[in-house]
Amino acid sequence: MRRFVLVFGVAFALGCGVWAQSVGTRWERLNSTEGKFWSAKASFAQFAPTQGVVGKANSELEFVVSREFEAFVGRAFLARKADPSFFTTPWTLDVKTTVSIANQQLISAYIETSLFEGGAHPNLTYTCINVGMKNGLPARLRLADVLRSGPDSRKALGALLMSKLRERKASQVVEGDIESLPDDLLENFIVTPSAMTFLFAPYAVGSYAEGSFLVKIPFEELEAILDPNGPLKPVLAKPAGG
Repeated sequence: MRRFVLVFGVAFALGCGVWAQSVGTRWERLNSTEGKFWSAKASFAQFAPTQGVVGKANSELEFVVSREFEAFVGRAFLARKADPSFFTTPWTLDVKTTVSIANQQLISAYIETSLFEGGAHPNLTYTCINVGMKNGLPARLRLADVLRSGPDSRKALGALLMSKLRERKASQVVEGDIESLPDDLLENFIVTPSAMTFLFAPYAVGSYAEGSFLVKIPFEELEAILDPNGPLKPVLAKPAGG
């Protein structure tokens, strides 16, 4: 396994200018290739300075990506050792990280994993990582941390997402196979300077052929749902698009 480090400039936010104290960003890359048997590559962002929210985000990103990468290489190595003829088609892993916002108060990113270990096609999954201040300490944020207190906020958000997925014609929602979104799907969100985006991988709410559904909801539509004094306060206090 080889690790490559590429250094870039300042963090950005999906086409929007960074609205708070900027952080330096570098990208670490992992690669492993073994002839006709497997090929694996992964990348994740690391930010500087490394204290507080930034340090916590660095740890979370490195842990999640490295765990996926090392687990894949380990499975591939054992499969080759057991029976090299098993690899009729090379196994592949491609892990990409996209940063939606990065500053010293809030870091939000998602990890897209494409995995092929035989079968008809690769499988695609998303892992979202949001790090901000919680109870005065840097922490990985869950949905409950950014919602107004009480169960009504979660129910309202679920209903709003179901409506938007129905508009997008997500088949499992339209056909009634999914009547409400489970908690694990609601946790797959990222934050931008003006919205929250929920990521649904193939098979989550539709068929594989329908692909992924990325549902962006502007903060204006979430005013009654998000806690204005919670971890997202720095972005909620800014004008839309700021």
